[in-house]
This record gives sequence, C-alpha cells and structure tokens, in this order.
Amino acid sequence: MAAGVSVLLGVVTGVLGNAFTAGWKWPLGLGLGVAALTAACWEAWRATRGSSTARAVRTGPATAQGPGSRANSGVVGGEGAVRSTGEARASDGGIANSGIDGRP
Repeated sequence: MAAGVSVLLGVVTGVLGNAFTAGWKWPLGLGLGVAALTAACWEAWRATRGSSTARAVRTGPATAQGPGSRANSGVVGGEGAVRSTGEARASDGGIANSGIDGRP
C-alpha cells in the first residue's frame, strides 16, 4: 500500500507540474506546492518509520536434532511479526521456537 501511495503522489505532482509549466495560474501553483510537500513528507515518514521489521506468515515446520541445534519457524533476531507459523520441534538438547527468537 505504501508504494501505491508513493506512485499516486508522484503522478499527481507530475500532472500538476505539467499543467503549471504549460500556463501558470495560482491555483495550479498552490496545488503543485501542496502535492510536492505532501510527497516529500510521505517519503520522509516512510524512511524513518523503521520498515526493517521482519515478518513470518504461514511458514512450514522446523526440526532441531542434537545439542546446540535450533529450529525456528518464525523470526530469528531483532524485532518481527509472526502469524500462523509452522510447528517447531527439538530433540536431544535442541532448541525450538515458532515465534520470535531474540537470542544471538
């Protein structure tokens, strides 16, 4: 959705820019200024909102066998969002996680 909004703002700014350069009128200039400012603010917000969140949805099963082994059907390290992840199983001293594993 965010990419669609960016494209829409770019198209609106481009169309108003074309109309503005074809024949200057103050309503077009005002619309162009508002569209350009809105596009700049939108992109600045997208750049600072922390879009590096990992997501895991409908993952398959994971199995860990043996000491020190790990099975994770979700997200490993950092922040993330998980939904409907697969089953994680561990045996013989392994570690299983089907959510967010924040360990290094």
